[in-house]
Amino acid sequence: MTEPAPPRPNHGYGTPNTDYVRTWRERADPRPMWALNLMRYRPKAQYPDGRATDLTGWEADDLYAPYEELAAVGAAGILRAPVVHQLVGDGARWDRVAIARYPTQGAMLDMQMLPAFQERHQHKIAGMEFTIVVATFRRDGAAPPPAAADETPFLLLQLVGDKSAPDLAAGLGAQHIATFDADNVIIGDERRYAEARWHAVSEAVGEELRRRPRIDSLSSYAFLLKPDRNALAASLQHEPFPRRK
Repeated sequence: MTEPAPPRPNHGYGTPNTDYVRTWRERADPRPMWALNLMRYRPKAQYPDGRATDLTGWEADDLYAPYEELAAVGAAGILRAPVVHQLVGDGARWDRVAIARYPTQGAMLDMQMLPAFQERHQHKIAGMEFTIVVATFRRDGAAPPPAAADETPFLLLQLVGDKSAPDLAAGLGAQHIATFDADNVIIGDERRYAEARWHAVSEAVGEELRRRPRIDSLSSYAFLLKPDRNALAASLQHEPFPRRK
C-alpha cells in the first residue's frame, strides 16, 4: 500500500517539515492532535493557474475552509480568530489563527489525499503569504475547562519556545483553557516551539492587553484574539469525532 505523501513543498507559503511528517504512520500516535495555524495573507490572492481575481488573500482562505473534508476524516475546525494585537513576537504581521482537531496525525494525511481537499487547496495557495502550523497535544491529566469558556470575547494565545517563559496571563484574572505541548512544526520555518498556552479573557482585560506595547522575541509569540468561531474548550471534553459516512 502506498503511503500518503507529506505536505508538498511547492505551495509557497512555508517549508513542510517532511522528516517529521514521515514519522506519523510509523509512530501511530493514538492521541488527538490540535493543529495550530498562524496565518499571514497576501494583499491580493494569486492563484497557481494565473486566473484573474479581485479576491484578497483573506477572502481566498475563506473559500478554502475545508470543513466537509475535515469531517470526512473525523476531524473538525474548532477555532478561527483574527489577531487583534501581537503582545510578543518578532514584529512580523499575523492576520488570523485557527485550529483543526484531528483524531490522529494520520487523519491529516488522509484528508490531504481527498480529491475535494486537493481542489479546495488552491484557494489556500492563492491566499496565504506564510503560515506556521504546529502539532500540539493536550497534556495528560489536565481537567477540561467548562464549555462556557468558549463564550468569552477574547482569547490569549502564548506560543513559547521555552516552557520557562513568563506567563502573560498571570494576575489578569484570565480563565485557563489548556496548555498544549508543541510536538513539532508541520509547516513553517526553522523555529521550534515548546508549548501553546490558551486563556479566555474578558472584554475589559482584552482592552487592557491591546494597549500593551509589543515585547520583542525571535522565539515566542503571544496574541490577543477575537474569535468568530470558537469551540476550543468544548473540543477538550469530547472523544475524537466520528468519520462522516
